[in-house]
Amino acid sequence: MSNIIEEVFGDLIKERLEKATAEGMREGMREGMRKGREEGIKIGQEKGKREGVMEKIEKKAVIKTEKVVKEMVANGLNDKIISKVTGLTLVEVRKLKN
Repeated sequence: MSNIIEEVFGDLIKERLEKATAEGMREGMREGMRKGREEGIKIGQEKGKREGVMEKIEKKAVIKTEKVVKEMVANGLNDKIISKVTGLTLVEVRKLKN
């Protein structure tokens, strides 16, 4: 009789344990996906802010370079000197002059 009870309850316990394990894994996956999504959003926002700041810095640098080139042109410096000082190519210097 003890063996029969043990077999019946053993199978029942094993079945419930397997179901609980499977449900725990599914719940863990859902939680991991949620956390991963939230972390991904944060990373994306931070990257967007960094790129925005870098773009702003680059635009300011371009504006400053344009002003410097225009001042150099106004002071009568030739294109080759402006190119060497600013690091721009001759084509870029000539575009900024016009």
